[in-house]
Amino acid sequence: MSLVIPRQPPPLRGSEPLTAFPQGVSPDSHFACVERAAPRSGPPFSSCRLDLRPSVLVLGVYLADKPNCIEHIVSLLDSTESYRVVQRWISIGEVASSRRVQEVTLWQQPDRAFKFPLINRLLTQEPLGDYEYLIVIDDDIQLQENFLRHFLAAQTSLDFRVAQPARTANSYVDHPIVVQRPEIFARQTQWVEVGPVVSIHRSVFGRVRSGPCQVHNLGGHWAQDQCPGW
Repeated sequence: MSLVIPRQPPPLRGSEPLTAFPQGVSPDSHFACVERAAPRSGPPFSSCRLDLRPSVLVLGVYLADKPNCIEHIVSLLDSTESYRVVQRWISIGEVASSRRVQEVTLWQQPDRAFKFPLINRLLTQEPLGDYEYLIVIDDDIQLQENFLRHFLAAQTSLDFRVAQPARTANSYVDHPIVVQRPEIFARQTQWVEVGPVVSIHRSVFGRVRSGPCQVHNLGGHWAQDQCPGW
């Protein structure tokens, strides 16, 4: 049995602009509740445990009718134990056959569309204040086991507000600076690509909402004259 995925994005709330961030409770509860069978002589009860792990919002778009790694990515991120990971994806074309991928697919985009307007639309559905990190990810990459735990631990320890992992030598590369160098653990720059993985800390979420530092413009507006204080 497959899930029914909306073919159009959910309507915006009220008259909010596309870059607004609605406030409210995250769709995924921060509480893990276990219903227990009641003793014969007493009423039923629930045991609720507060999930204190840092929360991470993962947003992405996948081309279901093209070769992709969506099932691998969703499964690997789901296995992260040190963070509470919430995944929100948009399918372009068909919907993946995996039930778990269907569960994290917010809606289906029937026609081809640009990636970042769709990502920005996803952002309108989430209360960013609930999250420590926002990660935008492509659908055509392979990740190592425990990727998120190691990557975010490095970003946190280095106090990088925006970060991306280096690419392996056999990856498709536009800019040589993004390729792994064994002798270097990390590099601090004033430039970042918006893919295939970029992580944004909550301290700069306000600069993602609007203006020249919106998500889809990060790659072209990384310099301090455009985004002072990064």
